[in-house]
Amino acid sequence: LGQLTKMVQYLYLNDNEFSSSVPSEIGLISKLTTGLYLADNFLSGLLPSEIGQLTSLQSTVYLYYNILSGSLPSQLGQLTNLGSRFYLYSNEFSGLIPSQFGQMTQMSYYFTFYSNQLSGPVPSQLGLMTAMYYSFNLYSNSINGVIPSQLGQLTAMSYYFRLHSNQFSGTIPSQLGQLTKMVNYFRLYSNQLSGSIPSQLGQLTSMSTSLTFYTNSLTGALPS
Repeated sequence: LGQLTKMVQYLYLNDNEFSSSVPSEIGLISKLTTGLYLADNFLSGLLPSEIGQLTSLQSTVYLYYNILSGSLPSQLGQLTNLGSRFYLYSNEFSGLIPSQFGQMTQMSYYFTFYSNQLSGPVPSQLGLMTAMYYSFNLYSNSINGVIPSQLGQLTAMSYYFRLHSNQFSGTIPSQLGQLTKMVNYFRLYSNQLSGSIPSQLGQLTSMSTSLTFYTNSLTGALPS
């Protein structure tokens, strides 16, 4: 694959039965601009940091439905031109979400890491991804610590803001009330959140589908 340096704008290998690791030489495909599609295979092992060298990628990285494991390479944060889909869900990734992912400020559509084994706190730097408007999904991991108030800077968010089924603790940041464009799914259920529901969440007046906080340790009066 590393010899495809002058011709390939996108690499589409989804929906096969590949069972090897992802070759590090994939980072040599410098002309890759549209997308890297390796989803729905049986790829295993570590994700090579060399993917971070594909800095011309503008649209899509599909790695979902594999059995990739280990930590997420911080070098993926160098994909600063990636603007549409970053799909790493349904693997076996563990460890922290790298703070360098906050450099992906062009990302606007799908930022999805659900159904892995990620742990540790969410880096506050993700609040720099202010172009994000459609889908911010970190649910079904083992992420802990407080929900960073900086996520309230994602004021373009409209459809899917899902942090449920983790181990978040502490209070719900009042700054999340700044996500006033939210319409569909605002989900914080099945965590270890405590304290009261901030009255500022009453500013989410466009919500029409799902605002869910069940299975936490929330207390106090319901905001009027």
